[in-house]
Amino acid sequence: MINELSALIPNSSMHLSGKAFYSGRSAFSAPSKIYCLGINPAGSAEEMFTDTVENHTDSVLRELPSEWSAYSDESWAGMQPGQSVMQRRVLHLARQLGLNPRSIPSSNIVFERSTRSSTFHGDLLSIAEMTWPFHQRVIQNLGVRVVVCFGGKTGKFVANKLNARISAGCFIEDNQRNWRSFTLLNSEGVAVVTLTPPSVADWTKLKTDPTHLVTHLLNR
Repeated sequence: MINELSALIPNSSMHLSGKAFYSGRSAFSAPSKIYCLGINPAGSAEEMFTDTVENHTDSVLRELPSEWSAYSDESWAGMQPGQSVMQRRVLHLARQLGLNPRSIPSSNIVFERSTRSSTFHGDLLSIAEMTWPFHQRVIQNLGVRVVVCFGGKTGKFVANKLNARISAGCFIEDNQRNWRSFTLLNSEGVAVVTLTPPSVADWTKLKTDPTHLVTHLLNR
């Protein structure tokens, strides 16, 4: 399965800094009810010139352990593996679901890296159209029933692609900003859960933790 997916990575992305896989071979080979998607890889200015999509894909296919997760096993921002702010929040989601993060297929709707999504040099959503066949194959072949999207842009794109229009739940942060996380279903019952971006929102705190939207779906 993972070799099929690697063949769907657009050639235009292969030489660019970034990554397609945030989980290892096992996660992308076994049935999974859940698929996690961010918007695109972030990183430091130094990383912008290293770690191409092609090199990272080869590493996932041939070098990294079959059970591996960028969220638990990579060092981000010079911290110990799994200890960066965003990693800890995504690992919190995995704990709430009772899942090993290495078993959750995870990626981004765009594979090319930028220091922030706001500094991306092109049109993110246009490029996401090119990478959608990759994500569509994951959803179809693994039997995904819940697509967890980090942030509103990711959620809107995926909901449109999956024709998810039916409202099925909402969580509003208990603070002054009142950010919303919400669930949409399509006619086949596939759920798109748009969560507040874990790079900004602290999922580990009760007042800002939207992860119960996902646990509810996996337990239905």
